[in-house]
Amino acid sequence: MSSPERRRLPRVRCRFRAELYILFPEETFRPIPYMCQVADVSQSGMKVQVPNLPQDQYRLLLTSVRFARIIVRGGERKAKVYCRIVWIGERKDSDGRGFHELGLFFEKNERNTQPDIQFIVERAREAGNADSGELSPHQTFPEGDE
Repeated sequence: MSSPERRRLPRVRCRFRAELYILFPEETFRPIPYMCQVADVSQSGMKVQVPNLPQDQYRLLLTSVRFARIIVRGGERKAKVYCRIVWIGERKDSDGRGFHELGLFFEKNERNTQPDIQFIVERAREAGNADSGELSPHQTFPEGDE
C-alpha cells in the first residue's frame, strides 16, 4: 500500500500540449523551442514530457540550473510563465519510444503573474486526462511567441 503524497500545494493530473522554450546560453541567446505535453500542474510548478530533446541538450540540462518559459494556450487566452528546470528524467512510453520528463518550478518574479499561473491550473483541470494526441518532433509553433 502506498502512502498519500505529501505536497504543500495540490497537483492536478492532466494531458495537454504546451510550448516550452529552454535557454542554453552556451549555444545561443535565443531560447530553443520544444512542443511538450503537460502531465501535471500545481500553483508552484508542473511536469512536462518532451519527445524530441536531443541528447546533447539533455546532457547540458544535467550540468547546471536552466531557465525556461512555458506558453499555454486555451481559447483566445495565452499564458506565459517563466520557470526553472528543477529535475529531468528519461522515460519510455508503452510502445518503447523514449521521451524526457522535466520538472518546472514557477519563478517568483515580476514577469510571472498570478492570473497566468491560475489560468494554467484551470487549463489543467479542464483537460483532465483527455488525450491530446501524439506530439510530433516536427510540430510547428505559432508565430511571434519566442
